[in-house]
Amino acid sequence: MNKILLLIFLSFVVLGCSKAKEDEPEVIANKSFKLNIKVDDNAGSFTAIQNVNLGKNVLATGNTLASNVTNIYYRIYNAEGKLLSSVKQTSTTADFGTVSQELPVGEYKVFIAASKGEILLIDNNDLSKDRFGFPNGWEDTFTSLTTISIKNADVSQTIKLERALGMLSLTITDAIPFNIARISISMQPENIYKYIGGGQEIIPTGMSYNTNVSYSDIGVRNKNFSTLIGNTGAAININVKAYNSVNVVIVEKNIPNITFSKNKKTEISLQLFTP
Repeated sequence: MNKILLLIFLSFVVLGCSKAKEDEPEVIANKSFKLNIKVDDNAGSFTAIQNVNLGKNVLATGNTLASNVTNIYYRIYNAEGKLLSSVKQTSTTADFGTVSQELPVGEYKVFIAASKGEILLIDNNDLSKDRFGFPNGWEDTFTSLTTISIKNADVSQTIKLERALGMLSLTITDAIPFNIARISISMQPENIYKYIGGGQEIIPTGMSYNTNVSYSDIGVRNKNFSTLIGNTGAAININVKAYNSVNVVIVEKNIPNITFSKNKKTEISLQLFTP
């Protein structure tokens, strides 16, 4: 009798296990799914750079993907940070702003960078080491680093890009003298590359931007100089020099400890030629 009861009990156990296995989701192995990525083309995605004093965006009319960027770079990394795919599109590409990749089940990091300029990518095939930038000075750049999981079906995702840079707007309030031929603005430390995985490569020696002074600039007050800034972390020391026609420094002033933020313009007014 006990043996019969034991057999009946074991039968229920086996049936229960079989039912549990039927209820488990199918494990999909060695199968790829399509990842469809679209860059957000809404007008709000490419607003004019914020003024740090106003603290709000000013939307430019006609702000769309194609009117703001010429090149888009897509890079896909696996969960270990190894580069799997790198694609570049230009504005003449028929599907500009969209890309599709076949990928197996897993978690991925998708990096997108877009600019009107040619972005230089420094490859180490490693998310923590790969960099992007402009060795000759920044051009307006929008980026995103997004985590996407592929489980058991195709994935479609729209990704919004954000401006990766800040901006310096420097106004010289006093009149430019007749003997000035060039004005130089130096930022130290600055960078020309940012790490794709986050962070930035600082150049301690900084970067300099030079502007020739034309005849029509002589005597002008409130002359404005603007430049994009890559260093949106550490404080920057700004040095302004004015040269004559034989490259002799006529006047020099320093502005210490200025910080910059992504998508914000920092305005500075300076009396350069008067004490």
